[in-house]
Amino acid sequence: MVLSVMGINTIDPNSMVKVITEELGINILGVLVFSNNDVVLASELPSDLKSLVTSLVVFVNKVNSISQVKVKSSKAYVYAIKNDELTVIFVTEPHVMEGALHLLNKYVDRLIKVSRELMNRARDIEPVFTVEGDEITEDDVLMLIDYFKSKLSELEVRGG
Repeated sequence: MVLSVMGINTIDPNSMVKVITEELGINILGVLVFSNNDVVLASELPSDLKSLVTSLVVFVNKVNSISQVKVKSSKAYVYAIKNDELTVIFVTEPHVMEGALHLLNKYVDRLIKVSRELMNRARDIEPVFTVEGDEITEDDVLMLIDYFKSKLSELEVRGG
């Protein structure tokens, strides 16, 4: 269940889904962590549930006083827990009893800790270059080609 991303030991969200399902007997369809509207960690999620999760995250971010939200549809029961700037989302089968959702709280701290570590690490990474505007121009493509040629030359010099 431990995965290393950018040198940080982290949780593999797909493995987390399996562990929760086995430990609690709750059939989890997905686990996601958002920072505002940006995904920090995410397991695989059925595509027909993505719009439901996205709508819930947008709603949670607009209402500052919300700490927990539960939404039940015919396809899923979605449980969101907000902790400062992070929102942890658990997606379960729709027949799960409401009381069982609170058992998921024991996984929230671990998911938040790993998400914060990933976010802090990502802030330290400087982009090689950025493209301004909506479209990639011919100059942008040439710049990319030059960049990769220089990296390839570096590898050849090192014998890699």
